[in-house]
Amino acid sequence: MNEQKFTGKAEFYEKYRPSYPNELIDYLYENARCDNVADIGAGTGKFTRCLLQKPWRVTAVEPNGDMRGKLADIEGITVVNAPAENTGLSEHSFGLVTAAQAFHWFNEEAFKQ
Repeated sequence: MNEQKFTGKAEFYEKYRPSYPNELIDYLYENARCDNVADIGAGTGKFTRCLLQKPWRVTAVEPNGDMRGKLADIEGITVVNAPAENTGLSEHSFGLVTAAQAFHWFNEEAFKQ
């Protein structure tokens, strides 16, 4: 749907996009009580890196090649080339699914399916 919107912008996105508060990651960790996380619409991995503060197995899903190239630099994650609406991930295989600041780009109804 919007897979090409950020092509050619990954460097700027990574440099200028703010990170996320540690308190948010702590809250998610304390309340999700799970082993693995799928970060959908991961972009360059701003939120993905935050998730790695905890002992989760992290899978980052990102359809844009330019953005996904930045994800490749992050050790300890699995990167999936797919849109949010059709990730190819197995149903019920993640204890926590995140979409930090990407949900507004998704086809909401298709994503819910």
